[in-house]
Amino acid sequence: MFAPRRDNEGLPMTNIVEPDASPVVPPLAVPPLAVPPLVVPTLVVHCQDCAFWLSFGKEAGSCRRFAPPPSQHVDDTGFWPETLAVNSCGEGIVKTDPGVPGTVSCGDCAYWHRQNPDQGVIPLRRTDLPADWWRAAGFCTRHAPRAEYQSQWRTVTRAHWRATHVTDHCGEGARRVASPPGEEPG
Repeated sequence: MFAPRRDNEGLPMTNIVEPDASPVVPPLAVPPLAVPPLVVPTLVVHCQDCAFWLSFGKEAGSCRRFAPPPSQHVDDTGFWPETLAVNSCGEGIVKTDPGVPGTVSCGDCAYWHRQNPDQGVIPLRRTDLPADWWRAAGFCTRHAPRAEYQSQWRTVTRAHWRATHVTDHCGEGARRVASPPGEEPG
């Protein structure tokens, strides 16, 4: 006769009954779905081919894709980063595509605001730009201020919209709608 198996403490162990193995299922007779390979269109546009690029010559220009964001400093002006013609990004639009929006000049933009149209912007602390530039300037209000980290909890950050020139332009502008005759612009 055989003796029952015992664990480390000398107690009898119960036999564990293993379940029967599952029967082998034959492979499906239906072929798997035909999934086409993932096709990713070219999303990168070279600056020289982009509708938002303002060329300064054959090799360089500035990216006018976005409107300038608000600043924490009074008298900040909008500026657009300089890029090379061979640079590229994923937010450009090929200028030869049909229906390309392009850019809208600040003077024609619904987001461009001038507090005093006769005087333009009167700078409080800047003298680096000529007075004629400031007379033809207004504020780009396209973007709302964003929350930012403050090193001191009692510091209050004030938003200041950046001044741009009437001839500046960007890809986020919205063309101002002309008012009907006899009505004040909204």
